Amino acid sequence: MQDIADNLGISKVTVYRALKDKYGVSDDLKFKINNYANSIGYTEQSRAERKLRNFAFIIAQAYFFDGEEFYHSIFRHLEEICTESRQKITVYKISETDNTAAKIPSDILSGKIDGIFLAVGLSRAFMDSLCSLHLPTVALDFDDMADQLDSVLVDNYALGIAATETLIANGHRSIGFVGNPRKHKNILNRFFGYLCALYSANIDFLPEWQTSNNDINTSLYRTNFPLPDPLPSAFVCDCDCAAYYLIERLKMENKRVPEDVSVIAFDNNALAVKMTPKLTTISANCLDFASISH
Repeated sequence: MQDIADNLGISKVTVYRALKDKYGVSDDLKFKINNYANSIGYTEQSRAERKLRNFAFIIAQAYFFDGEEFYHSIFRHLEEICTESRQKITVYKISETDNTAAKIPSDILSGKIDGIFLAVGLSRAFMDSLCSLHLPTVALDFDDMADQLDSVLVDNYALGIAATETLIANGHRSIGFVGNPRKHKNILNRFFGYLCALYSANIDFLPEWQTSNNDINTSLYRTNFPLPDPLPSAFVCDCDCAAYYLIERLKMENKRVPEDVSVIAFDNNALAVKMTPKLTTISANCLDFASISH
């Protein structure tokens, strides 16, 4: 239908209405649309017989754990979009062993998958093997393969600046950063944005202000991590999960948020709303990620 619409210079909705003999389209235009559709071999039967597409959502297992919201939300939105159009999407969580060995799931190798949504945490060897299959693929939340793949991601550098400037505007001059910039390019860009905002406000960065509260290998968050000493008056956290565990850690030290320490994060997932008080966080709309990439 989109091909018909493009060739006739009309909307896909108009084509649909004409082919279904619905109101809102003149008889002359209906005739023109149906005549063109017949000339290119379009029939309702051929459309019904067309193979339904199967998609894969591939992500490193370490990034798709229970309690993680961001990538789960993107997958749920993709699943809703696929269901509405009678397509199917399956999540493939790649173990550390398979990731290192660049072992591609058998469904993909056997030709059962028509397109791939590729999320984070996968080794370069794994991604190179996947690209060699020449399947339509979109990278979600990273652009490490920009020379080979289309990508959908937010401007993490600008978001890092915005989050830090919010704290500075509220009078904070000692601002920590929770997250490991070596773990992921998105975190690195947010960290660089944080540094840019500090230096632009003539605030020197102190290395002891930066800490991390998740395991570099498993990505699991924890409360038994060291807090900077002395404690900054505010923190920029690389995501909502990092903020949650930071706040739990601060409670162990009898520190109140936001009375004693202010916290800001990124993603605006369900966890941010459930927290008490609700977390100040910058939204990265998961529905937009799903809609644009699909």
